Amino acid sequence: MPVSRYLHPLKLCARNHTPSTAKTLHAQLIKTALHQCVPLPNTLLHVYAKCGLLQDALHLFDEMPHRDHVTWASLLTALNQASLPHRTLSIFPTMFHSNSLLPDHFVFASLVKACSSLGALKQGKQIHARFMLSPFSEDDVVKSSLVDMYVKCGLPDNACAVFDSSGERTVVAWTALVSGYARSGRKKDALEMFGKMPVKSLFSWTALISGLVQSGNGVDALYLFIEMRGLIL
Repeated sequence: MPVSRYLHPLKLCARNHTPSTAKTLHAQLIKTALHQCVPLPNTLLHVYAKCGLLQDALHLFDEMPHRDHVTWASLLTALNQASLPHRTLSIFPTMFHSNSLLPDHFVFASLVKACSSLGALKQGKQIHARFMLSPFSEDDVVKSSLVDMYVKCGLPDNACAVFDSSGERTVVAWTALVSGYARSGRKKDALEMFGKMPVKSLFSWTALISGLVQSGNGVDALYLFIEMRGLIL
C-alpha cells in the first residue's frame, strides 16, 4: 500500500484533532511495515503533537532511527505547547550529540519561546548568540520571539535592538515592545513606540494600558482607556 495513501488521513487527524483515528492509522502502518517510511514518522509525530498526545510523540521520537530538523521542530513545539519549556531546553543538546544537527529557524524559535516562558535570560542570550552566527540570522519570526523574550526578562532595550534589526515587524512584536516599556515604568518610550505603530489592535491598547497600571501610572492608563473606548466603540 503506497505511503501517500496515509498522508492525507493523518493530516486530517492533525487538523481535526482526532487522536483515536491517528492511533488506528499508526497501527495499520506498523502492520504493513510502512511506519518508518519517509515522511510518515514526522507526519505521525506532528499529528500526536497536535492532538496533545505528548507521551505518544515522545515514544515515537525515541523509536525513530532518523531524525531531521522537521522531527526536532515538531517535538520542541509539542513540549512548549504542553507547558514543558524546561524539557524543551534540556532535550535540545541531544540534537547535536546524537543527531549531529544544527538548529534551523523553526528550532531557534521554539528554543527562544521556551526561554521566554521560563524567564531564562542566560540561556536565551546564548541561543540568541548562536542564532546570530547561524545561516538563519535574518529570520524575522525568531527575532519576534527574541523581542518577546527580552521583554519578559525585563530588558526592553535589548528587545528594541532586536526589533530595530527586523525587516518585517509584526503587530505581536510591536505590542510586546510597547508592553515592555510600559511595564518597566518607561512611559515616554512606551507612548512613543505606541504612536509609531502602523496598526493598533485592541490587544495593543490593552497591553499598553495594563503595562502602565503595573508600573504605577494609573492615571495615564485611565485616560488611555477612555481614548481607546472612544476610538473602538
